[in-house]
Amino acid sequence: MEGLMRIHSFNFLKDKMNENFSAFLPQDLQFKSENEKAAVIQKIKEFYFGNKPVSADEESVLSYVDFISDLFFTYPTLRAVNMHVKAGHDEIFLYEYSFVEDSTPIVPYTKNVRGATHGAQSKAVFDGDENNWQSNDESNISEELKNMKKVMRELWLNFITTGSPVPAGSALPAWPAAGAGGAPHMSLARTLRLRGALLEERARFWDAIYERHYRAPAPPPPPARRIEL
Repeated sequence: MEGLMRIHSFNFLKDKMNENFSAFLPQDLQFKSENEKAAVIQKIKEFYFGNKPVSADEESVLSYVDFISDLFFTYPTLRAVNMHVKAGHDEIFLYEYSFVEDSTPIVPYTKNVRGATHGAQSKAVFDGDENNWQSNDESNISEELKNMKKVMRELWLNFITTGSPVPAGSALPAWPAAGAGGAPHMSLARTLRLRGALLEERARFWDAIYERHYRAPAPPPPPARRIEL
């Protein structure tokens, strides 16, 4: 739930979304006309929020988290994975970190929803607890988090030293490299479980938009020629 990094701005940004959703379009899209742009904006808004305004309720706030996640992190990651795989890279290991515990804050406007926020996987690798991850003291953290830290450190160390998070002979669940389409991926939660395509429906939705409207990078124009008199 990468979008939780913007949860404290929800009340402000929901009003901005209702006023002008076009301001939230990815910057690498282009359109032939304003009508075409408006149609895509409407399609995106309906996909995440349906036919109602973005509001302070559980359904809207979770859709907001998904939208922010996809906008800044998840879809760019999955698009990059596809590019790497198509370029011949066969050692891309994809994961979703979703470990939470009872002390993880509940998402605002929800009854009992918790999620791993941006950077949570790094805190699980580093020393300390989630409130002071630069400390070496881990005496106050739960046994579940201690176990998660142990697993995460093993995965990271394996990848650094062997190029694979789960090399041959490891007791951890087998973790094959990802192929095109974001599959498989490892779910890193209280237990590790290999799953299929990551966020498949949301990825297909954005794929369709990018196939039609992607604006490829272009070099800047040459500077104006200076004429001295």
